[in-house]
Amino acid sequence: MQKRESFNSGAKIYDESRPPYPDEVIDWIIDRTKVSKSDRLLEIGSGTGQATFMLAEI
Repeated sequence: MQKRESFNSGAKIYDESRPPYPDEVIDWIIDRTKVSKSDRLLEIGSGTGQATFMLAEI
């Protein structure tokens, strides 16, 4: 496998093996930031987007 191809398989393994955030963490973020359904959010960070998907469900 070439180096440039390793990210695809590495990201898949990371996504499948990383546990999701507990609901309590997302609830804490919402409570502390007072974010609501009408707000627009921008999540910046490397990862698989788990927090983004959970926050999109509020």
